[in-house]
Amino acid sequence: MTRVWNSTRWKFAARIAAWHALLSLMIAVLAAFWVFKVWYAAPFGEMLGVSTLVAVLIAVDVVCGPLLNFYLSNPTKTRRALLVDWTAVGVIQLGALVYGMHALWEARPVMVVFEDDRLVVVTAVEIDEAELSRALPEFQKLPPTGIQLAAVRQPKDADERLQSLEFSLQGVEPSARPSWWIPYSQAENTIRYRAKPLLDLAARGTLTTEVLARKTDDIGIHKRDLIYLPITSKITKEWVAVLDSKTLYPIRYIAVDGF
Repeated sequence: MTRVWNSTRWKFAARIAAWHALLSLMIAVLAAFWVFKVWYAAPFGEMLGVSTLVAVLIAVDVVCGPLLNFYLSNPTKTRRALLVDWTAVGVIQLGALVYGMHALWEARPVMVVFEDDRLVVVTAVEIDEAELSRALPEFQKLPPTGIQLAAVRQPKDADERLQSLEFSLQGVEPSARPSWWIPYSQAENTIRYRAKPLLDLAARGTLTTEVLARKTDDIGIHKRDLIYLPITSKITKEWVAVLDSKTLYPIRYIAVDGF
């Protein structure tokens, strides 16, 4: 009798866990799609190294919840007891998912800022929201999705230059200070001066001509009209942004050291 009861119990628990795992997987796929297609559209997910956090989030959602239900589900329990167990597991699982998604939202890329000789990916968590009120009107609200282009202005005087240096020593660069942002177009001359021909990457051996061709053939612009700037983040400095030499806007990103 005990063997039959155990067999019945595990089959019941396995069926519940399987349905729970399927539902969890569907939710996890939707969450991952939102993260990598909306908040961290390529290449920013790779550039900011969020894959590990998303993998942990999915593991908790798809594995831990169904395992808890597998352990708790028992056909000898009343329907009310089962509902209480399943609801408790669902609430814990949902709480973990919401917490993880909130952390990803807080760390999402919101700005790509030209600073000195590079583009810098700035995330929402790096920005002091209190300073947003001192920014230009177009920069006072961070974009909920996607990124916004900007540039860093020059210091107004010697005191501001010294204050900027002090902030930088504390780890807060001008690219993360909204009050220093100016429209990207206003830095056009500096960007054009700092950017280098994309073909230089092949000339100096950073990329082979074949690899460079494979990464840019579908752009539809002659390679002589493509320039690049290094693009950095808190995680990596080994990327370049490919720019159209006419518009100066980024049109492609390549994982290679641009310095």
